[in-house]
Amino acid sequence: MLNKSDRFGFADLDNLPAPFCYRVLVLGSEGQVTRMVPIKARSDLDAKRLARGFLDGRGVELWDGMRFMERFMSMDR
Repeated sequence: MLNKSDRFGFADLDNLPAPFCYRVLVLGSEGQVTRMVPIKARSDLDAKRLARGFLDGRGVELWDGMRFMERFMSMDR
């Protein structure tokens, strides 16, 4: 049985939790993957924006499941 707090209405459809399908791979100095971070994003554009936040002097790759999306290289390299 659902509690009142467990129910969703039409107004809640824009606020549903996003799945963890996107991954940011943080690259080391020689291009090796040093860390993998799952991110929540509602769209490819949102995922790209979030992935750029991981640059910090390193390159990053953005993946959606098995789909390679983009590689971002830091300008510091």
